[in-house]
Amino acid sequence: MPILVAVLAMVLAVGFSWRIFFYNAEQSEFALTEKAVNELNQKDFSNPSEYQNYSNLRLISGNLRSTGNKNSLAESNLTGEVFLRLTLPIEIKSDKFHTAKIIKDGKSVLTLNQMHTYQNNAGREIRLLLPASILKKGEYQIELREENSTVENGKIIYIFMIQ
Repeated sequence: MPILVAVLAMVLAVGFSWRIFFYNAEQSEFALTEKAVNELNQKDFSNPSEYQNYSNLRLISGNLRSTGNKNSLAESNLTGEVFLRLTLPIEIKSDKFHTAKIIKDGKSVLTLNQMHTYQNNAGREIRLLLPASILKKGEYQIELREENSTVENGKIIYIFMIQ
C-alpha cells in the first residue's frame, strides 16, 4: 500500500509540474506574441505610402476576386512585416474601433483589439501590420467586428492565402 501511494504521489507531482512549467509556457508564448502584435498595430497608419516597400494586400470582404487577381502572397517573398488594408463595406461610415480575429485552418492565430479605421478614396478601411513569422503557407480568414456592436453576427470576412 505505501508503494502504491508513493507511485500515485509521483504521477501527480509529474503531472502538476508539467502543467505549471510546460503547458503554461506554451500559452504565455502565444499571449506574448499576441500582445506584441497588438502593440505594433496601435501605430498611426494614416500614411499608407510609408508601407509601400512591405508585402502588401488590399482585401475586400468576401472572396470576390477574379483568378487573375488573387488575394495571396508568396511565403518566400514576404518582408519582415506584412501590411494589410481591409476595405470596409460602404455602409460602415463610423470610425469606431474594430476587433480583428485572424484564423488559419479553423484555428485562431491571434486577435487584434481596438483597430482604427482610416479614410480612403472609396470610404473607410482597417490597416494591419502583421509579422511574417506568424504567416505560414495556407488559407487565412480575418473576421472583423465592430467593438461594442449590438448587431448580432455582424462580422465582416476577408480571405487571403500565403502560398
